[in-house]
Amino acid sequence: MSHEHQSLLEAFQHLVSTRPKEKVLMVPNGAEYEEINYQEFDIIINKYANYWICGDSVSGVWNTQEHISLMIKGAQIMKIMPNAYSLNVDWIPVDVASQSIVDISLSAPFVNGGDYVRVNHILNPKHVTWNEFLKSLQQSGIDFKIVSNKEWLNTLLNTPEYQNVDKNPVAALSGFFEKAMSESLEKHEPLFETQKSSSRSLALSNCQKIDAKLIKLYVNHWKNISFLDS
Repeated sequence: MSHEHQSLLEAFQHLVSTRPKEKVLMVPNGAEYEEINYQEFDIIINKYANYWICGDSVSGVWNTQEHISLMIKGAQIMKIMPNAYSLNVDWIPVDVASQSIVDISLSAPFVNGGDYVRVNHILNPKHVTWNEFLKSLQQSGIDFKIVSNKEWLNTLLNTPEYQNVDKNPVAALSGFFEKAMSESLEKHEPLFETQKSSSRSLALSNCQKIDAKLIKLYVNHWKNISFLDS
């Protein structure tokens, strides 16, 4: 090896040996996500907390396998709905949720000197009560009586024809509803603020509430695809 090549090799080895180790950021799942020191890496993070996402507000397309969809199908079969399944209805249409995330990701700068992690609640800022939702559902053309949670659950669990999943798909979630309705709503339904998230997204701040017009859109779509009876 020539003297020139030897000098180059020694210089390269010195560079490698003295180069500071890079910090590697691996984002784990679950609770460990909270333990990352983002400031150490000098990066800023937007975190999006999505809650109940409902169907598209333009086309009315909504997954028929979600539990609210199945409850509505069950209302058409059993002719009843529970009066207190939920405290508040803050569902957000999927198209509004996705646009809100885009808005916040691209257009909402962090405040200098602020936190490195910013949490965004992606849910409907215009809450309605469960009772208001039920009235909207009735106005959409679904005929049912409002009964207590206990009566609704007992009817579902103890009526053989309503336990037939082929005829009453909500029966597939009997265990889920049995557990959900045995727990305190106040304990499991905290209210989340949306003021900051709404200020970062026009789509979120303009989100329509879950009213009769929107419910009618979903019901019509489900009828068009024969999920609901016309």
